[in-house]
Amino acid sequence: MLAALVVSVLTAVAPAQKPIATLPQVYVDTTWNPPLGGTTWGAHTSAQLSNAITHSLPGDVIVLDAGVTYSGAFQLPAKVNPNKKWIYIVSSAIAKLPAGTRVSPASAVNMPKIVTPSVAPAFQVNGGANHWRLAGLELTAASNYPSGCPGNGQNCMTYFLMGSQSNPTPEPDSIALDRCYIHGSPTQDLQSAVQMHASNYAVVDSYIDDVHIKGLDSVGLLSCWSPGPIKIMNNYVAASTENIMLGGCGGTGTPWVPSDVEIRNNYLFKPLSWVVASVTNKSMVVKDAFELKSAQRVLFDSNTIENVWANGQTGFAIVLIVRTSQSGDIAVVNDITITNNVLKNVVSGINTAGADNTCSPAYGYPNCHNAG
Repeated sequence: MLAALVVSVLTAVAPAQKPIATLPQVYVDTTWNPPLGGTTWGAHTSAQLSNAITHSLPGDVIVLDAGVTYSGAFQLPAKVNPNKKWIYIVSSAIAKLPAGTRVSPASAVNMPKIVTPSVAPAFQVNGGANHWRLAGLELTAASNYPSGCPGNGQNCMTYFLMGSQSNPTPEPDSIALDRCYIHGSPTQDLQSAVQMHASNYAVVDSYIDDVHIKGLDSVGLLSCWSPGPIKIMNNYVAASTENIMLGGCGGTGTPWVPSDVEIRNNYLFKPLSWVVASVTNKSMVVKDAFELKSAQRVLFDSNTIENVWANGQTGFAIVLIVRTSQSGDIAVVNDITITNNVLKNVVSGINTAGADNTCSPAYGYPNCHNAG
């Protein structure tokens, strides 16, 4: 009788359901909607750009001259903004760069060129800065700081071209890069192009190129000090180590997991001309194209990854491994949806792990207490 009862119970159990990842619950709106009714600032020189950034008010537009070079390390400050109005910094030829269309190096003729002369970024996002949108700009560097490439006579290096250092206080909010050309050069070290350390961060229709640094990791788009949401849409990104990475910095005090992340229609590329530099000269570190060390509710859809080879790692295109050792004990890699992507000329596809095997004093992380 007992055996019959057991059989009856087992046959009544429903088949296990396939787990379904939760999609992003919030999406960043990047509709092109320049402010109306505010002041339009015409900034024709670097000094005028700095003045306009300092004295503009939410609802203003700052117009830069296409074809003109603005040299400096400009800082986007916090402004009192109870109505959440945007300040747009745009090219005078923005009409020649239609919204929704990815720009390319050929688009630079219709862009003002912002050049940082030092290791500082072209645009530093200060703590509390909010509702700044940069559209139709070229961002690059002319740094000659020697530590990134010693002894070879090349110009180097800049830490990043756009964004903020980790731990900005208060957390910046609502930062958008739209139709921008952001790049280093073949003879210059650039550690990262955009550091997305803010809530409501968007990078759309942009072209990010020549992101590499000799002997160290170099990332195209990086976010690890952000609660999200984040939007990365229709960009070209060429970076040596990781093209896009979430998590992996900020340390034990990181207060957030980057959440509600939409990554669609991007082309993540590593030029094969970098193979010699990475394999023969050991001057570039190549790992993967898309890596998550701390993130949740991520949609990675309709992207193309091309060219990932074995160098700093074994050549996986996508790496999903939580790193609480680098991202804080709260780090997770949860609810990741990967659909409709093309992986082309890569050594391996996807690498995952269930926990952080480096969360240990033996690996140099004595303050890591949770493997994730």
